[in-house]
Amino acid sequence: MTAEAPQSSHPKPQLVVTLPGRTPDELRHEFRRASEAGADLVEVRLDRIPAGDVEGLATIHQIPMDYEWIPAILTLRSRSEGGEGPDEETARLSLLQRALEVLPFTYVDLELARDLRIARSLRDSYGRNLGQIFSAHLVESTPLGLLRKTLRDSLEIGSYGKVVLPATVGRTLGELVPLAREFAGQHYVLHTTGPSGPLLRVLAAPLGMGLVYASLPGDGSQTVEPSQLPADRMRSFLDAKKGTPWLAVMGHPIRHSRSPLVHHRFLEQVGLPWLYVALDLVEAEEFRPALTALKTLGLRGVNVTLPYKELAAELADLKEEEVVTSGAANTLAWETGSPGALHAFNTDVSALARILTEVGEEGWSGESLLVLGAGGASRAVIAAGVEQGAHVFVTGRDRARVERTVQDFPSEFVSYLPPDALRPEGLVVNATPVGMAGSAPLSVPLEKAFRRGGILLDLVYSPADPFLRRAAEQAGVRYLGGGRMLVYQAAESFERFTGRKAPQQLMSELVREVDG
Repeated sequence: MTAEAPQSSHPKPQLVVTLPGRTPDELRHEFRRASEAGADLVEVRLDRIPAGDVEGLATIHQIPMDYEWIPAILTLRSRSEGGEGPDEETARLSLLQRALEVLPFTYVDLELARDLRIARSLRDSYGRNLGQIFSAHLVESTPLGLLRKTLRDSLEIGSYGKVVLPATVGRTLGELVPLAREFAGQHYVLHTTGPSGPLLRVLAAPLGMGLVYASLPGDGSQTVEPSQLPADRMRSFLDAKKGTPWLAVMGHPIRHSRSPLVHHRFLEQVGLPWLYVALDLVEAEEFRPALTALKTLGLRGVNVTLPYKELAAELADLKEEEVVTSGAANTLAWETGSPGALHAFNTDVSALARILTEVGEEGWSGESLLVLGAGGASRAVIAAGVEQGAHVFVTGRDRARVERTVQDFPSEFVSYLPPDALRPEGLVVNATPVGMAGSAPLSVPLEKAFRRGGILLDLVYSPADPFLRRAAEQAGVRYLGGGRMLVYQAAESFERFTGRKAPQQLMSELVREVDG
């Protein structure tokens, strides 16, 4: 990965908010929200609107309006390029003309591969009153040379040229960032989807892009493209002074992560305009070079989640005691006083110590606990349990791995317990990915581990399959979701990154919000 720190003296990009609405009423409400969030333009996805409702778009521009009208882009994404609209030319032209007759769009987004004749027809009808954005949605394997040519071609014929493709973090840093710098200051857009989705959006201003696409404000549930970042946070970041830092969480998979939501709430409360994004590192080989490259691109610090916590600890130059003890790190930050030094922390340990204190106040005896799993999260539980003076039993399907983990804690208070030898415990901690989408089923006989009236602490928050909650309730065991863990460790990390404490009242609100 050869990305260098981008330098930009170009105007900041225009912020475009893509509206997810499918009805005129929804779009009118979303238009107001985008306007209030500071959008420069909104994008209306005509392909998401039933053809019979096209004329109803006129209601978005009713007078009087209770919001400021801002320029709008009309987009008709074809099925061939990942949308819901027609591929056939006549049908596309008819839909576009109908929409343009009822709403004063400033731009129309046309597809480079199929809309050249449509572009000529619209120019004949609207002349310079209607700008044209030429876009191409390419496949992941598109060669760099073809990417460059496609971007040049789209810029030559349109008001803006736009290329979108799926890409790994490694390819984005190694090829796409240098490619983007070739076009800096021109009216171009280069966005990715998939593992690296948010990255070029964060870098849009220093890379001199003309437009950057965002979602409506909120938790990301109302978005057409998951890679889009919330418009209100993007607005603050774009308006901030040059060199404003940003933060990330890395792991695989990462789409489920609510760390961006939590950290953005913290940042908003303390008045910092930073961004926090989720980057999916599909292969472990990406991790080290990604860290090196991202440091030059303004990244201040990174949270690390499954499966890279142990690798993060290995790569660090400086390690806090909790990292040495647990053999895992969930927080990495570059030391300002030690140029180039990467400092590792394990805020999972301190978060779990706080949680164990709380569950002790809520009924756990504090004498012993059972940990399910042997990865980085398990190591943090063990370290926190030993710190609290409890005997920690560890179990899991991979006996050799569990035993290696136990051996890394030279303490008489840490023991391996085979799944077939489980006994009831007052506190059971799930430190596996079980419950997450795509995770393997649990192979441990939980019914042997549960003690009626005990507690199950699940470190997975908002599980796709809440079977652990169901199992706990059926066994008369109190279930605690992963909200506390997420928020507490995030608050510790936040302080490491920013030097600011996370607001306590907000932390309590977020725990309730995450655990539902």
